[in-house]
Amino acid sequence: MSVARLILAMGAWTRLRQAAGELSARIEGELKAQGLPPVIWHDALQALKRAGDDGLRMYELQDELRLRQYNASRLVERMAIDGLVARRRPEADRRGQVLTITDRGRQRLDESWPVYRQAVERHVMARLDEADADKLAELMEKLAR
Repeated sequence: MSVARLILAMGAWTRLRQAAGELSARIEGELKAQGLPPVIWHDALQALKRAGDDGLRMYELQDELRLRQYNASRLVERMAIDGLVARRRPEADRRGQVLTITDRGRQRLDESWPVYRQAVERHVMARLDEADADKLAELMEKLAR
C-alpha cells in the first residue's frame, strides 16, 4: 500500500470512529431522555425477537451484536434482572444457555422503537440522500466482512 493511500485510509478510519461515536452519543441521549435503555439493549432485544421461540445461544447473540463474551454476559445479566430476557438450559447441553425475549422485553422494544427510529432518521438519514445511504451501507458491508 502506498503512503498516500495509507494516509487516506487512516483519515477515513479516524472520521468513521468520530462519526460513529458522535452519532451514537446523540441517539443514546434521545433514548435516555425518554427513560429508555441504551441502543445495545434495543439491538439485543431485536435479535432475540427475530430468533423467536427457539431463542439464541449466548455466542450467537455475541456474534450478532459484535460483542466480546464478557460484555455480552454483563448485558444479558442486566437485561435478565430487568425481566427483558429469559435464560434456560437446553436439555442436550446443560452447560450452555438459550436466551429468549420476554413479554416485558417485547413491550420495552415497542416503547423504544419509535424513539430509536426517529433519532436515526434525524441524525443519520436526514443528512444522506438515498444514493449516499446506499453507498454507505455498501461500504459498511465491505468493512464488516
